[in-house]
Amino acid sequence: SRGQLYIPLCPGVDGLLPEYAATALEAQRTVMKELLGVAPAPVLVEFFPDVERFVQASGLPREWVETTHTVAIAKWDRMLVLSPMNRAHGYPWLDTLAHEYVHLALSRASAGGAPVWFHEGSAKLLEGRWRGAGPEAKFLSPWSESLLVRALQEDSLVNFEQMHPSMAALPSSKMAALAFAQVACAIDFVFSQVGDAGYRRVVDGLAHGEDAMTAVSKVLGLSSGRFEEHYQEHL
Repeated sequence: SRGQLYIPLCPGVDGLLPEYAATALEAQRTVMKELLGVAPAPVLVEFFPDVERFVQASGLPREWVETTHTVAIAKWDRMLVLSPMNRAHGYPWLDTLAHEYVHLALSRASAGGAPVWFHEGSAKLLEGRWRGAGPEAKFLSPWSESLLVRALQEDSLVNFEQMHPSMAALPSSKMAALAFAQVACAIDFVFSQVGDAGYRRVVDGLAHGEDAMTAVSKVLGLSSGRFEEHYQEHL
């Protein structure tokens, strides 16, 4: 592969993963280059056969992994990924790889200035772009939509501050799923208003030291600090 290096840590069926991973990640690199102007390469991708070795390598607390079902992380141009063979029904691991690649590209494009909610919302919304999923594509499952409806009815949305320092640190998988749905909708609101070019301007603002709320509000033409209010109206 031109840009990625893939290492299954155990022999057997995980040896099949690199071939498919390459297709997804090369495609995602192309679309991130078009959107953000940067595309990290090379990227080391390591597949771990079980939770124990994934926890040891990632440094994540085991309770985070088990509570929120975290299956991958990305940092320092490296991805650590739990083998889909470790889940009874697997998981959409190609989109997960693409999701993590968004984190790497966005970290570089924003010079590390993107907060957790912006990172996770961007990664969730853009994880399908490698397979041609455009702005009109459905990015939430029916279950995620139902979580949003219930949270809006009960005024129990997760605020952005609760998402720091990581979605994996949230107290339940249900709360994490709700948070992912919210931030994906928040970034979808940005794209619906200003498109790819506007999103890039927000990222450029982050790279130049602007606070995320200030950068988003400026590009969207909103009063500073009112973005959460507007995206909740969008919900």
